[in-house]
Amino acid sequence: MSELKVAPGRREEEGLGPPSCRRGISLRAVLLGLILLPFNTYYIIQLEIIRYQSWPTILSLFMNSLFVLFVLVIINLGLRRRFPRFAFSPAELLTIYLILNIGTLLAGTDFMQVLISMMGHATYFASDENKWGSLFLAELPDWLVVKDKKALEGFYIGHSTLFRAEHLRSWLMPMLCWGGFIMLLFWVMLCMNVLLRKQWTDRERLTFPIVQMPLALATTPGLLRNKMLWMGVGLSSLAAIFNELNVLFPGFPALPVKTLTIPQPPTRPWAAVGQIPIFFYPFVIGIAMLMPMELAFSCWFFFWFHKMEAVISQASGWDVLPEFPFLLQQSAGAFIGICIFALFNERRYLAAVFRRALGLASELDDSGEPLRYRWAVLGLAGGLAAIAFFSWRTGVSLELLAIFFGLYLAMAIGLTRLRAELGAPVHDLPFVGPERFITDTVGTFRFSRHDLSIISLYYWFNRSYGSHPMPVQLEGFRMGERTGMNSRHLVLVMLAAALVGTAACFLVMTELMYRLGANSGQVLGDVVPYFGSEPYNRLESWLTVGQSPRPLRLGAGIFGFVFAFILLGIRLRVTNWPFHPLGFALAGSWYMTNALWASIFIGWLAKALLMRYGGQRAYLLFLPFFLGLILGDCVWGSIWLIIGVAFKTRTYSVWF
Repeated sequence: MSELKVAPGRREEEGLGPPSCRRGISLRAVLLGLILLPFNTYYIIQLEIIRYQSWPTILSLFMNSLFVLFVLVIINLGLRRRFPRFAFSPAELLTIYLILNIGTLLAGTDFMQVLISMMGHATYFASDENKWGSLFLAELPDWLVVKDKKALEGFYIGHSTLFRAEHLRSWLMPMLCWGGFIMLLFWVMLCMNVLLRKQWTDRERLTFPIVQMPLALATTPGLLRNKMLWMGVGLSSLAAIFNELNVLFPGFPALPVKTLTIPQPPTRPWAAVGQIPIFFYPFVIGIAMLMPMELAFSCWFFFWFHKMEAVISQASGWDVLPEFPFLLQQSAGAFIGICIFALFNERRYLAAVFRRALGLASELDDSGEPLRYRWAVLGLAGGLAAIAFFSWRTGVSLELLAIFFGLYLAMAIGLTRLRAELGAPVHDLPFVGPERFITDTVGTFRFSRHDLSIISLYYWFNRSYGSHPMPVQLEGFRMGERTGMNSRHLVLVMLAAALVGTAACFLVMTELMYRLGANSGQVLGDVVPYFGSEPYNRLESWLTVGQSPRPLRLGAGIFGFVFAFILLGIRLRVTNWPFHPLGFALAGSWYMTNALWASIFIGWLAKALLMRYGGQRAYLLFLPFFLGLILGDCVWGSIWLIIGVAFKTRTYSVWF
């Protein structure tokens, strides 16, 4: 599918507006985005930790950011009529949107929430029973974890504040060190995106489905006058309003958009498929319409493919092995395979990039890139060297470090490719980080106590891969390209957003925990103690029991790797081959298996019927309706959640 295009019309309808509004990145847009970041972080922490509801940061399309963009677009319509000199340009609107996206992923349930939960957990919960003090607490560097147990009492009990001298002394150094590490990681991914951008965006012309909705909203004010759009908004709003009324008045009828399931078959081996969820998420149906058809097809096809794997496993008696057939390991292997295949297939392009970086003859022109290739290569090397120095200061072995970050960055490239080409609504892959591959391959007995302790500290950015910086960065470059932003200024904007977003998350989440107490009844979820306990419980098991190599889990990862290679090879040789390895990699994720497959199937079916019987004309005619499904869900879902946070009451969540 080509990128969404809107029929040409007046310049105002194309989102260009009067000459005074046609500006790129501006200081006012950057400042407004940065000012909104702490409030956005507060909202995220309130939802996902304190209220334990909705988890918008797991999604690829952040509803909170899209809602703010929608509000700004509505305000902008008034400004264009009354004060056109002060109206925001599309580039300014998307600058604010991008800043909020970066702040959202940093505060996400798969990123800094886990880090902050880990920073004091080992100290506070060490006891004579678990023997953490003698097992590994001394191995954790004082500059990366909080070692003052008394200073942690308020964090877990509440009725205190971070802004006391003894608390700040305990937290400041770990916050600064981890904050620097986050910026290094963000910078390394930014450099990798600069090196890959031209191939994926200009040469392969990947469609970036996730940015189509914000691009259409920001660049096409005429879209808001489209009747099909408002029909879609009305349909998704109907479900959100009815279900909120059901929350307020339980006797009011609800629309069962996420409560239907097919019961588990009663007999073996078909019982292995379990219950089949049939959830109807309007925004996911809309996103599926933006996805290339073979990718949407592959998502739901491989959902059933994995179910058949489970049936065959039970019929063969292999189901006695816990977690067999290891779907997450298959998915992780597939992502690494996709990364390696892509880099191999693009070797001539990458060679041209490095020739340009070295000042040799090259057909590539990097004058319009976010960074000159020379600086991107030097920046990547410098960032990796700084991460290596950071890790070396912890005392971890360099061999383990190289393997760990090699696997992590391969996963990052695979996920970024997934978002750019497929536009997956989610891409969570819990508990399959690099340390799992390493210990499944050689076990834990080859590593020292210190090595195992340090790689456990890196658990926070490998627990799952829902909130991930690299796809958001590349999508930012794509939005910048489409709206005429200065790409080099965009790099500075992203770095500023990462810096402010990191500081905001540290301060907001930690202060809220000191006020309310992570273990108190005022925090509805046990997110902080749960996230904090996971790596240390596993580390305790590694050090007391140990783990032998797990060849079957490793074999599942190798199978996913090889299977992805085979599918990619066939795609290069067979036209219209319908099975895409990205769909295979995604189908094993937890949310795809338990929530999303049916919505993607509906979106795929609707698009297939439109293309079959009406062609591209019919697809473009009805596309605003599906964009309306996305917009209605995001707007009403955000409104209900904001009301819930403001009035401390339970409201309906359109997502999960």
